[in-house]
Amino acid sequence: MEEKLIELYCTICQCNDSRFIEGKQRLSNNNCPQFSDEELITVYLWGKAQQLLTRKAIYNYTKSHLWAWFPALPSYQAFCRRLNRLTPAFQALAEIWAEDAAEKSGDTHCYAVDSCPVMAARRSYSTGARVGAGFCDKCYNAARQEWYYGVKLHVFVMLRPGRLPLLRAAQISPASCPDLLAAKQIDRDCAPVSFGRLFADRAYCDADWADSLKKCRKIQIITPKKENAMTSCVPATAPISASVLHASPLNPFSTGLISNLLSRMPLAPALSRASFSSSSPLSLLSPF
Repeated sequence: MEEKLIELYCTICQCNDSRFIEGKQRLSNNNCPQFSDEELITVYLWGKAQQLLTRKAIYNYTKSHLWAWFPALPSYQAFCRRLNRLTPAFQALAEIWAEDAAEKSGDTHCYAVDSCPVMAARRSYSTGARVGAGFCDKCYNAARQEWYYGVKLHVFVMLRPGRLPLLRAAQISPASCPDLLAAKQIDRDCAPVSFGRLFADRAYCDADWADSLKKCRKIQIITPKKENAMTSCVPATAPISASVLHASPLNPFSTGLISNLLSRMPLAPALSRASFSSSSPLSLLSPF
């Protein structure tokens, strides 16, 4: 366990990618704090790898079990404040490590696209919810058969037989944003897939988009047939508000990615042309 912790810290310290350096850059006189940004990132990612879901749990775990390794651990308030400030650095690390992972694993040319809800409030609580105003909104989740208030995470992944899928692109939109519209925007922004097959559910059935993928990207999209349904006519130019990964510096999806990467240290994995953008951090894919 100690070797893994040391390896994680060294991997972060040795990351010389300009995206990561820019994400943690300090434009103040306090540019060399006692508890370094590299230590802060190590503590947070290590806590996530231990299945600790909240900042408070990670902080208490570090204080109780890792104090000898991190004696300069600041107060909980400073810990949270600095995590929020380092959101761009977490996003850059996710992108860099995913790119390295993609290079090492090779391309299987089999992809999938899907979405999942990130709920800030559910059922009756969703009506008066105000957290994340201007970014979150209310929507009905057919799978759970309930209303919720929050956002929706959209991902493109590369399928790997016998292994976890590899993230290619991720984006967060308001909960009410249609899956097809989000997928089209991600495709326009960063073209995360090409030459192969793309598996999707009925929400992505659209003849025009399928033809476009086949002609421009050499992608065959495979979806279940929509019975008694007309071709979707979602406008290709409609904007998605804020495509960000936010939350407590990491989201559930990020947690799975980090845990997967930690199990294969040393890392340097990443994400070819992933569409990570920055904004105020919240709590899900947060820093990532």
